[in-house]
Amino acid sequence: MVFFATEINANKIDFFLFASQSLLIKINVFEWCFSLNTPQYIVLPE
Repeated sequence: MVFFATEINANKIDFFLFASQSLLIKINVFEWCFSLNTPQYIVLPE
C-alpha cells in the first residue's frame, strides 16, 4: 500500500495520478480531492 497526503496542491495531485495505475482511481481521486478541499490520507493499491 502507498500512502499520500492529498492536499490541494497541483504537484501532489499530478504525482498521485502518475503513480496510480487505474484510470478509474485517477478520476475518482482527482474529483475527491477537489470536492473535499481538505487534507486527507488515501491508500493506493500497489
